[in-house]
Amino acid sequence: MPPSFVIPRKSGIHRAACCALYRALLRQGKSLPLDEDKQVRYRKQIKSEFKSKTLTQNVAAIKAALQLGYETLDTIQRATKSRPQALIHLEEALDLKIPKPHSPLKQALYARLYPKSRKSTQDTPVVWKRPNAPKVLHRPYPQVSGIRHIPKLVNANGFPFLRFKKPQSAFLSRMIRDHVKRKDKRFTQYQIFQQSLKIAADEDEWDVILEQTCGLHIGCEESWEAEIKRSIGEASFKINREYTRSKAVAEQMAMIIEKEKELAYQEKGHALAEKRKEKLARKQAESVEQGAGTDQSHIIARS
Repeated sequence: MPPSFVIPRKSGIHRAACCALYRALLRQGKSLPLDEDKQVRYRKQIKSEFKSKTLTQNVAAIKAALQLGYETLDTIQRATKSRPQALIHLEEALDLKIPKPHSPLKQALYARLYPKSRKSTQDTPVVWKRPNAPKVLHRPYPQVSGIRHIPKLVNANGFPFLRFKKPQSAFLSRMIRDHVKRKDKRFTQYQIFQQSLKIAADEDEWDVILEQTCGLHIGCEESWEAEIKRSIGEASFKINREYTRSKAVAEQMAMIIEKEKELAYQEKGHALAEKRKEKLARKQAESVEQGAGTDQSHIIARS
């Protein structure tokens, strides 16, 4: 038995008629003798009217809106045929005239209700990775210029990274923000799926009632609850995979720190040995000079 009432926005015939009217209004509007500003306001007005009536289910209101659209289309066709009266009527109907400026009180109220963002998008630089930058996990380097600095392992809300100096780079800060946002999004999805289990069970029960009482078979391959459980499993798998990956990276970074400490200790011992050699060579040179000076003084004394 077909349903006694059909939602207009879910009817294919109704949607086709509305889409055809929408496209016709936008296409015919391009041929109107209007300047660029009025053309922009005309398209904006048409889109706003259609968007505001998308969820309308009242048949009388839908009829009135369609009638108004067809009358507007007829007025546009008459206005394109060099009829100034029709064009004036269209401008008044769609309010395409230049809007009057707001009073200072309205401007102050609007600025208070909708404050502009302090950070401008033009002033905020786009942070990119430095080209040909070596990867962190490729450390430690066999040789460094100067003293070897041992990094510190930092955990930023489940995101491990090695801190070599402060302040940290803007690229690293962006990576941490993206990781935290992605992690929060996955946890939020997981919680939503958990809360939807009760609703899914009720939907399955309602489908069974419809099939037993009305003989209406939905024909779905899986139940609502099975679909929600599958989504919960996928979300849980992604969360566990991210945790396992972060744990493996943290272990690699810990090994890097231990290797950096060993190399730093070896380089420190090598530097101390080089300093001892230089000090011993300097003392030997001084003793040789002193010995040469005493021999010369003895020779002078004998003469």
